[in-house]
Amino acid sequence: MIFYLDNQRSSGPGSKAGRFDSKGLNENLAREIPRTSHARRRRRLHAGDVTSLARIITGWSFAEAGSELGEPGSFLFKTNWHEPGAQTLLGKS
Repeated sequence: MIFYLDNQRSSGPGSKAGRFDSKGLNENLAREIPRTSHARRRRRLHAGDVTSLARIITGWSFAEAGSELGEPGSFLFKTNWHEPGAQTLLGKS
């Protein structure tokens, strides 16, 4: 899902990568996560919640072929791409 929905290119606006490059925040995966979880039954996410979740999952990526950071396809967290600071989702910090 990270690859299919391009989350590996999503960077927080306040992150080191976000300040350097204009790729920006990608909300595709953040829209899909609630659709595949039990949270969907409890509460529908509003646009602001989707944006908040997108900021929380910035930096989620995977090791690509030839990467020295892990086996190809394995989960990879890009610290420089992650939105810094506390985030709030569904009213909880």
